[in-house]
Amino acid sequence: MPVQKLYIHEKIKNPYEDGLKIGKRIKENVGNPSLIIFITTVFDEDKLKKVFEGMQEHISLDGLVGCSAGGTFVGNKYIKKDGVLILAFDGTFKYATACKK
Repeated sequence: MPVQKLYIHEKIKNPYEDGLKIGKRIKENVGNPSLIIFITTVFDEDKLKKVFEGMQEHISLDGLVGCSAGGTFVGNKYIKKDGVLILAFDGTFKYATACKK
């Protein structure tokens, strides 16, 4: 059985509403994701929390791993706007993550 995966590149204008749309899209295309790789240019913690709150209305964020970046590159163009790049994989994709404090 092939792994179901989804690529999303989205500008974040309204954090909660955009999170709702992203979560719904992941749910419709992947189901319950086992892994979500989340790379963002959103540095404001409250904005990012709102994106996650919106996403959680549709999916679990248990398999979320991510980081922040300085900006977005599309082709050879640099875009300095709040945005996210997401790769989501379904439950048939197995992974391991660890976090040590």
